Amino acid sequence: MGATFKQVSENKEISEKEGFGTILVSSFIIVGIGLFMIKIANIHPLVTVLTMLALGWFGRPLTRKLFGDYANNSDLIGELVLDTTSISWINNNSIQVLNCSDIDSINLRYNYIQGRQFAFKDIIHNGLAIMTIQTKLNHTAHVKFLIETEQQLEELKPVWKDYYQQKIKIKEIMGKYEVRTLLFEKVNFSFYEMQELKKGLNEG
Repeated sequence: MGATFKQVSENKEISEKEGFGTILVSSFIIVGIGLFMIKIANIHPLVTVLTMLALGWFGRPLTRKLFGDYANNSDLIGELVLDTTSISWINNNSIQVLNCSDIDSINLRYNYIQGRQFAFKDIIHNGLAIMTIQTKLNHTAHVKFLIETEQQLEELKPVWKDYYQQKIKIKEIMGKYEVRTLLFEKVNFSFYEMQELKKGLNEG
């Protein structure tokens, strides 16, 4: 049981460039195209409306990768493998293996799935993530990786749950707006309720 992700270079910035501003600008552009089609090109309003809907539906996903924050082949350096007994990744051109029994905490900051929205009206995410691992001997490791498919997250969920049950302290933060998640699902609980949920997982 495990999940495998493409590992990304430490030099790759994981922050996302899409936000409210870019969505607003793209909306103005689409409206401008619509006005041009009707007022200047004299295209039938129905055709114009259909074109605007198509641009709104397909335009963002097609242009999203042009923002410069997507990982490309030159950013990829190997594989990150997470299973219930160990985590392995590339470190200084060699494979680093860390047993789960040696891990004290994991802090995960991730941007959901590349090219996907976490919720309706959400930004389109770049899929980049960084995992900060603290060992029981007080060593720290940072691993950046790319989430490309929903299947990868589904494969990771049982492993992640097992980490909770191994009493590894875990924190999950998703996206530029720092949405709190638990097992990669959004939660709307208070800090106390969140701790109780995590306690239940630790005792599971």
